[in-house]
Amino acid sequence: MGTPHKHRDVIIAWANGEKVEAQIADGTWIGVMAEQPFFCESTTYRIKPKRVKKEGWVNVYPGNFLCY
Repeated sequence: MGTPHKHRDVIIAWANGEKVEAQIADGTWIGVMAEQPFFCESTTYRIKPKRVKKEGWVNVYPGNFLCY
């Protein structure tokens, strides 16, 4: 058995329906839109991070005054 492909994990994730992104020269990540991407050895790929919904609290004070 030979050495696994450099992008093996990303290819498997793509085949399982995950969205994949490629990094371009300026460091920006762009979505891979092709039905059959090439997965070039010289390109960096990743599984698109999922958005996590976060909840937080904000204190709202009546009136227009500053607290020191």
